[in-house]
Amino acid sequence: RRGKIGILDSRPSAKMLVTTALLAAAALATVAAAHDDDDGGDATATLMTHGACSPAAVAHAWVAAWNEQRFEALDTMFTPDALVYVNGKLDDLNDGRPATPERNTCVHGRGRLEYHVGDVTTSGHTVAATSGTMLVQRAMTGVAVVFELDAATCRIETQRFFFSTESEAYRQYASEFLCNCYPLLEELGQCHAEEAPAPIDVAQLFEQCLREFVTGDADAFAACYADNVRYTVNGVAQPSAQLADADTVRRVFDDFSVQLQLDHSLAEGFTLHAVVSGTKTARSTGESADSNYYVVAKFNEDGIIVEQHEAADNAATSRLTQRITGAPPTPQFWKSQAALNALGGFVAQLGFPTDYTDFLDPAQTNFAVWLAADLAAVDGACFTEVTVTDRDIIHRAPSPHVDFATASVRLAVPEGRANDVRAVTDSLVYDELTNTLTSTNNGLGHAVIDLHLGARVARGQLSVSQAQATYGALFASVFTAQGELSAEWFRLRGELCSLVQ
Repeated sequence: RRGKIGILDSRPSAKMLVTTALLAAAALATVAAAHDDDDGGDATATLMTHGACSPAAVAHAWVAAWNEQRFEALDTMFTPDALVYVNGKLDDLNDGRPATPERNTCVHGRGRLEYHVGDVTTSGHTVAATSGTMLVQRAMTGVAVVFELDAATCRIETQRFFFSTESEAYRQYASEFLCNCYPLLEELGQCHAEEAPAPIDVAQLFEQCLREFVTGDADAFAACYADNVRYTVNGVAQPSAQLADADTVRRVFDDFSVQLQLDHSLAEGFTLHAVVSGTKTARSTGESADSNYYVVAKFNEDGIIVEQHEAADNAATSRLTQRITGAPPTPQFWKSQAALNALGGFVAQLGFPTDYTDFLDPAQTNFAVWLAADLAAVDGACFTEVTVTDRDIIHRAPSPHVDFATASVRLAVPEGRANDVRAVTDSLVYDELTNTLTSTNNGLGHAVIDLHLGARVARGQLSVSQAQATYGALFASVFTAQGELSAEWFRLRGELCSLVQ
């Protein structure tokens, strides 16, 4: 899974800013020194750390190899079936594939096309989104590049460019260099073309659209966009309705209040490059998250936006929205399919976890945990901690199954009964130092049965043999025919809470 976020999506993005060429040059110099090899060899060999890919390092290494004309090394950075997109469409000039070293040598034009990277933000271990500038004919224009990587090899699977092709500098470059490298452009009539007139102020129109969004005027904001607007975030297509449908926009307003401002813009004909920053605040909890976007918006002659492309990262702030909406976490690198499949059920009963991890490194064990402070707000629950762990624990009683979770309650067991409580099932552990009873399980249905029977033995209501004899019938009763938690489960959970109070 890759998160899909944007200005209107209910999963806001993290920081993405355009910085100066001087800072970008310093960053490139550092990367060039770190990856100083000859044109041959594997340019991705040093981009893996402890088995995990570094998307930011790949992005910087690609830019350095391009600017230094190390095109043979550049060629090794892509998977065999890699795809390249320009402004949301497959790069037809190269049949959607990375250009060959020979073609890149021609296109480079002896330094006439260079990239300078500002911030690089990442999502997990497979996505990097860069914002910065493209030096065309010694003139700067904004550019965003999104890299999607194969985690196993650290090579580029998909590369997406967003930049304006309407500036005078780019048209001159295309006429003098691109048309020589790609004769097809001449056939298509794209050489020696004049820049399209722009009788509208696209920067002013875009800023007005932002103001309408901030003030909550969903109808006016949606009117800024064509009904079939092409909308992408980090190169992934989004529904047009997220921008153009007033009812969809209003649903965002129901969950969040938003403050946005236009920090920087560059108009090139009917295309606007912009950096937008702001804060989203969840209405239900007051939690807030800062967000910044690099945006390319294309207008038609009527001043309506027909395309909008955003380069941004969603890792830092997606959790805020997931907590508000109750959506389950969406890890990418968990290995236990059983644990991953069960997460939704835990979230349905307990809400969004206090924390969860999603490490690519196999040496790290991923988990989702609910701690006491968050569990205290869950209606009818008395757990002190619940954890879902990304590992399979083979358990053979009462029948073979896989466990991956633990659930704990606070219970003072009378002296002399601790061993009886532990004897109810191998799944139960009792810690006398902390008065904590813990069930190792594969779901809350299993957990409540363990803890309920353990608590009844602790209170002297059942013997060990009675508890064990009851186990099978209780297990069958806590699930409906559809596998959902039954009314009996909720009754048992209530009894458990009364026993541990």
